[in-house]
Amino acid sequence: MLYAPEYFETILLPRLLDRMRSLAPNVRFKIELSLDELPVDQMARGTVDAVITVRLEQPEPKGLESVLLCTDRYVGLIRRKHPFSGKTVSLKQYAAFTHVVPYAVVSQLSRIEDWLRRQDVVPQVVQRCQSYISALGVLQSTNHMMVVPLQVGKFVAEGFDLRIVTLPSDFEPFELCYLTHPNAQVDPAKQWLKSAILEIAGDLTYAARRAAGKR
Repeated sequence: MLYAPEYFETILLPRLLDRMRSLAPNVRFKIELSLDELPVDQMARGTVDAVITVRLEQPEPKGLESVLLCTDRYVGLIRRKHPFSGKTVSLKQYAAFTHVVPYAVVSQLSRIEDWLRRQDVVPQVVQRCQSYISALGVLQSTNHMMVVPLQVGKFVAEGFDLRIVTLPSDFEPFELCYLTHPNAQVDPAKQWLKSAILEIAGDLTYAARRAAGKR
């Protein structure tokens, strides 16, 4: 069992399942949404294999081992017929947008909002939604913006008639971490799962960096 945010289910899990079809076709995954209170006791008992968290948006309890799983950059999503026609927004332009915020994790923390406040920018949040999908429904019929990791933006933009806008270059990054209990170090199955997920996440990060370098 894994506890993970929506990004993992949307972007990484399909790749993992595709890989497992040939390597371990009988393996089944159960995914629970990662919470503010992480299942440390269940990890110690071995009933939870790992927890995947969004760095600085979810707690990382002491005693767990954490490794960086993958990185992504944030982008803005707006509808194709939005009055704003540019491809890039400045911090001042960003502040003028109204925003839809998806609860991609069950957390009251927001790395983006904390960073914006340090820039003396208070985002105009008009709607908080329970998932990426519900937020996209709002986005399609309004002039709001939604900030999402690039891989999520690319995955949904075409199908929902949206387009991606580039945010300021010093915008905070999106980072996923893979948390395990020390007991997992002596469990071959948990080590194998960790290696498989790290490999897939590493491939995704490498491909994203190559694509960014070509622009």
